[in-house]
Amino acid sequence: MDRISEKGMITSMQALVSSVRSLWEQQNVEQSEQLIAIREREKWNKILERKTLEINKEADTLNRKLALVPGRQSLLPTAQTYQAHFLEANSVQLGAAEST
Repeated sequence: MDRISEKGMITSMQALVSSVRSLWEQQNVEQSEQLIAIREREKWNKILERKTLEINKEADTLNRKLALVPGRQSLLPTAQTYQAHFLEANSVQLGAAEST
């Protein structure tokens, strides 16, 4: 085997340490960015959930009012309408979560 000079060994070790440190710092940055993205997604999910609840409450209130008006029962939205809106809201929510 060839002998490596002490200076060459020191230079090689310093290069290794520098590379490891750089990779470690890069990993820390990536993990921080992932945590930020997760927090943002959770925040938006909560906002979407609150908005969905508000819309459902408003729809229920309107349906109760419409039920009191004679001859308007046929105009009430069906359960299928609510289901379609719910599925649409979920797909928007999932699409937003996947894009982050």
